[in-house]
Amino acid sequence: MKKIANENSKIIFEELILNLQSDFYCEDLVHPSDIGYQAIAEFAGDGLRRRQFLH
Repeated sequence: MKKIANENSKIIFEELILNLQSDFYCEDLVHPSDIGYQAIAEFAGDGLRRRQFLH
């Protein structure tokens, strides 16, 4: 994935470090909860800001 991202400026690769708590998942323990979706959005937003795609 890193190689592909390095070869194409339209692809962003961010190392993902998982330190998930039980509240990350909804009741089915498969899908993210509201807290999980918030964490995903923050992760994506931080990566886009680092590359100055978002301000």
